[in-house]
Amino acid sequence: MGFTLGYGVNDNLNLTFSYKSTLNDDAPDDMKMDVFMVTLVFGWHPLLEGSKRLRGRNRTGIP
Repeated sequence: MGFTLGYGVNDNLNLTFSYKSTLNDDAPDDMKMDVFMVTLVFGWHPLLEGSKRLRGRNRTGIP
């Protein structure tokens, strides 16, 4: 069982907080997991930058 909260800082940067834990792990030979994770992801690609420029134009093609 777990939960995740994500936040988009901007178009290229995302921050995620998550927690995971196992259930019914009372037996000594059961796998046990209790994890809290913070993930920061940065992504950039020339195609994405080009699509941003295209979205900024109006229908006539004039910026």
